Amino acid sequence: MSDLAGSGPRLSSDGMKKASADHKEIVNRTLAYWDSRTSSRLNAEDARQMIENITGLFSQLDAWDNQVAARADAQLKQKSKITEIPVIGRDVKNGLAFKRPKASAA
Repeated sequence: MSDLAGSGPRLSSDGMKKASADHKEIVNRTLAYWDSRTSSRLNAEDARQMIENITGLFSQLDAWDNQVAARADAQLKQKSKITEIPVIGRDVKNGLAFKRPKASAA
């Protein structure tokens, strides 16, 4: 994961110090977690790579979820275009009131 210059929110020097402290804390917690579960000695770079990989995994899962939701929304909109009737109105010619039917459970 690379942080491109100019992308994302700009941090003040205080914000950068906080982000750096948070990053160090995450690396330290990752090292502590895996040190107790593996016989290999891990270093900060190993922990950074682990964090980057798991962040990438969840970012990809989120992107796929958003794609599925967008497709489902598009299908729902397409179905609603076919069956849509005015919400509540009056038929001027006949003087009749009508309502939108309740949505059926899909």
